[in-house]
Amino acid sequence: MTDTTTNELLTVDGLGGEYSSLTLPISMVDKVRPLLDAHGIRYWVDENEYTVNDDPPFTVITFHRGTDTFRVQELLDSAP
Repeated sequence: MTDTTTNELLTVDGLGGEYSSLTLPISMVDKVRPLLDAHGIRYWVDENEYTVNDDPPFTVITFHRGTDTFRVQELLDSAP
């Protein structure tokens, strides 16, 4: 899945670690959540939105400890 603001692939931060997250534009949350839900991935979306240097607002999805983040990354990579 490509980040709509950078045109780069979405990448899980902390891949393979105990704590991992995904930083993404607010506009993509409604596209990513159904994908994660459909595959039983446990996560929560930060209720805050952030912006840096007038870039579009973004937020963070944090994955439950113990989540197979390599699987999450594979799902993101295979999604249109």
